[in-house]
Amino acid sequence: MTYQDFAAQCHQELHTLQDEMHTRYDINSYANWYYDQQTGLFTFSTGEEQLNFRYADVGSLSEKSNTWMWAWHNESVLAKARKPAETIKQYGETHGFEQLTTGVFEADEYDAWEFAGIALKLLGGIGVYRPYSDNLKKFVILQEVIPNEEAQAIKERNLENN
Repeated sequence: MTYQDFAAQCHQELHTLQDEMHTRYDINSYANWYYDQQTGLFTFSTGEEQLNFRYADVGSLSEKSNTWMWAWHNESVLAKARKPAETIKQYGETHGFEQLTTGVFEADEYDAWEFAGIALKLLGGIGVYRPYSDNLKKFVILQEVIPNEEAQAIKERNLENN
């Protein structure tokens, strides 16, 4: 399969999963979002209401430089948070897909969503979320819902260990 065929298939599958995720979890209804590389949790909240997910960092799109950077290449991402994205690079190496093995390169938002679809296919999950701040669009895979009690315990253990 060519890269273009693989990317198109993953992008199509992404649309289906995104629709299901938004219908089931209505994540855009939450006022706030927060992710924590130490705990691996992505939290949506409004007031006391929270929805927690385990997440995987995929990469980011810079609006300043019009470039994509894979999470596996980004040194500002903690090593343990970069680890899942290394699967994407390995897949690219195995199949000769340069787009998955080059750390930083010119790209647009369509490309970024295509990469997110590929990452979702390779890493598994519920869907993709794209937080935005400071001219940077970050792409993360929401992998599984974590019950609030469990998420709180994970956060507390992380505080104790730091």
